[in-house]
Amino acid sequence: MKFPDILLTRSYALYFVVIYVLYLALLLIALRERNPAFTVDVTTILLPAIELAFFCVLGLVAWHAQRSGWVALPALFVSLAVPLLVMLIYLVQGFSAYLSGHYISVLALENHTDGSQYAAKPLFFVIAALGFGSWICLSLFALKARKQAALHRPGKGFVFAATLACLLFAGMFDSSSFTERTFDLRPDMAPATSLARKFRDLRRARNSLSDMAETLDRQGISLPINEHYPLLRDQAYSSPLSFGTAQSAADNPNVIVVFAEGLSARFLGTYGGKHQGLMPNIDRFAARSMTVYNYFSHTAATYRGIQGQLVSGYPRNGGAESGGWEAEGENNTALLTSINYRTIPDILLDRGYKTAFLSSSPQGASFNAMLRSLGFDTVYVVETLPALLGGRPAALSSGTSDAADAEIFSGLKGFLEKQALSGNKQPFFVATYNVGTHAFLDSDSAGVTYGSGDNPALNRMHNFDAQLGKFLNYFQSSSFSDNTILIITTDHATYPEPAVVKALQGDDYQAYFVDRIPLIIHHSGLALPATFDADYRTSVDFAPTLLHLLSLQDARNAFMGFSIFEQAPAHHVPLAAMGGEYYYIGPHGISKATGTADEDAKHLAYQNYVRMYYWLESQNRVFPPEETASN
Repeated sequence: MKFPDILLTRSYALYFVVIYVLYLALLLIALRERNPAFTVDVTTILLPAIELAFFCVLGLVAWHAQRSGWVALPALFVSLAVPLLVMLIYLVQGFSAYLSGHYISVLALENHTDGSQYAAKPLFFVIAALGFGSWICLSLFALKARKQAALHRPGKGFVFAATLACLLFAGMFDSSSFTERTFDLRPDMAPATSLARKFRDLRRARNSLSDMAETLDRQGISLPINEHYPLLRDQAYSSPLSFGTAQSAADNPNVIVVFAEGLSARFLGTYGGKHQGLMPNIDRFAARSMTVYNYFSHTAATYRGIQGQLVSGYPRNGGAESGGWEAEGENNTALLTSINYRTIPDILLDRGYKTAFLSSSPQGASFNAMLRSLGFDTVYVVETLPALLGGRPAALSSGTSDAADAEIFSGLKGFLEKQALSGNKQPFFVATYNVGTHAFLDSDSAGVTYGSGDNPALNRMHNFDAQLGKFLNYFQSSSFSDNTILIITTDHATYPEPAVVKALQGDDYQAYFVDRIPLIIHHSGLALPATFDADYRTSVDFAPTLLHLLSLQDARNAFMGFSIFEQAPAHHVPLAAMGGEYYYIGPHGISKATGTADEDAKHLAYQNYVRMYYWLESQNRVFPPEETASN
């Protein structure tokens, strides 16, 4: 029986068509609900087809190249190796996506010994057997055809198809040629291309880490470069607190943290604020608690501020800027929530705490997705706050779709009341975020104003204090005041809008998005002093400080910060970072980094340390996923 050359060409092409159909079926059936990256769109349908067409053409070109004597055997090898290699890549990538919702990552390449988990799955073995069987049949058919069929020059149709496939494959990588397109082609959604890029990223990652580690080492910051997670620490702090313990101290006290939106310490009378009676309720609470001085914000804005404090790090991506949680025209939520951190909710969950967050945002806000990714059991939002408000809807802050400050603190009271009624003795960690003190807002329509009411910044601060004050009155008269740590702080400093600058201008005020921030701690289980000097420490130290107050020393973490109640290492200098902007903090005030060589060596070193943190985030190498409770 003679085998026409065209029959082999069609069989060869059919082999790749079958790979495409089976791969696409796997995605459509198994992955549609697993990962937002895998959806039925142009990317998932078109790019694998273009990629497979290119490899099919490559193999057929090698087949026809056998006409030349000295390249006959190499060409035959290539023509048979290409379909085998493509089958293996699509098998491994497809099964990786089936198991995890992702293609193979750089982390998976580095931990290649974990590949045994694939072979342990019966389905993988069955698909692999079918794949190898198909390739063996194709190879035997090709070898027999090679002996019997005359090899002809490719026709014009083949040349046209080959050229088109190559151009499309090359065009996948040229983003400039698609600037006006209405859809976004993502080369990483093509299995072979994605794998090649991951190998490239692995090579770059190893080089980048080595370069950064060498730079930091020269600047006095040593990291275990050979470790995949160089920030790992086994303890949250090194020595016990120096404060005495009260007889009534609870073994596992509850924790409440109020993250006020954008509140600089200088608004408060207890911190020397010049506006008398602006925030009297917090001032009274501070008089019965420990007030921490010389404590600064370490980042901004809200996304970075709350995340950065709960993970003790410097998150690279914030809210609305490119790459951020709310970036216009981008959908970064799946990527950002996939980064693993060791968070306060994770650690307390491991210690038997229930965790909750009262968010002022509506259900669909990316902010709530971030909170859930940080490990909170429950995130109350505008639509679910009624569960804490006796069933009534949450009133909104004027001009926003967010819950008013009064509702957040009424909800917090409702949370405690539900705890008391349930009789549940499980300790809890609950945090809140309000929107009413956000930049450029005035007091809520149902709120109060300050003085003549002509400064919106003072109005909103006064209203916030009034609403929080109602909760503080309830808390201090309840049984929770004896077994609960209550902390009032903020997500970041107050943004220096004109009304703020007018309200705060004075000898030492600098109109930066970095400033002293409040840290007021009530803890009846400890004999805390009335005041404590943090000595220019920042909110990156919040997480280890809280664990120090809870006496939870043995907590595996990847914190950049250190408890303010103990001496930090020499390299740990006060620095605020907002993406690519850096600010130095010290006794002489705040100064913006210029990036010049004449800057202080310690500050330059810590800038590089923060940049390494950004890089580790981008590689998902902050904390191991298997140790993250929220995952």
